[in-house]
Amino acid sequence: MKKLLLLLLLIPNLVMAETWSCKYDVYSVDLMASKIDIDRQEEFSYKRMGSYFYGGMSSINMEIVFEDDKYINLGLFLGDLIYTIIFNKQNDTFTNGVIETDDNSFSKLTKPTFGNCIVSE
Repeated sequence: MKKLLLLLLLIPNLVMAETWSCKYDVYSVDLMASKIDIDRQEEFSYKRMGSYFYGGMSSINMEIVFEDDKYINLGLFLGDLIYTIIFNKQNDTFTNGVIETDDNSFSKLTKPTFGNCIVSE
């Protein structure tokens, strides 16, 4: 009976995990009219799974590269590409981008994406 009670108390902790659900604006640019409009909003979410977060649009594992009381920095390393997401714990926002490396130097950076998140546990 004690084992059953212990198991029932542990199950919610196994299911519940910190999840960041985020949104960002995607823009359309008309250079001829010098106009930038919000085209649509995209969404993604990542769920903490121990030492990494799982999710995103491609359902991938992102390694926790750095974490303190203000930020969580996630990284995915694919050859010469580094995909990074930085979650700001203080204001529930994110910034992400891709860095291309060439012989251990940063050769290209994509324009970062940023937006707001809802954090649930």
